[in-house]
Amino acid sequence: MERDRHLPAGRVDVSVQRAATPHQPASQRTLSVTLRGLERDGLVSRTVHPTEPPQVDCALVERCLSLLEAVRDLARWADVHAKEINACRAEHDARQR
Repeated sequence: MERDRHLPAGRVDVSVQRAATPHQPASQRTLSVTLRGLERDGLVSRTVHPTEPPQVDCALVERCLSLLEAVRDLARWADVHAKEINACRAEHDARQR
């Protein structure tokens, strides 16, 4: 399966990846809670290094690759229907005024 261009290969230093995110990044707390949940679900592996401040590396596990395919399909669907969705939102918002 082709890797997503936004998902780096191998282990990733979470703080470095967060800083490199082009859109408004999640708060540190939100990111930590999300990554712990993904680790609990077996979708990522996390390694916390005993440094000050702590450094956390994360990596997608193999089982996550099939989930990524489903997410890509959903993203493609959203891209195809974006204009329709935006038009529906605009109509809805206009009725709410």
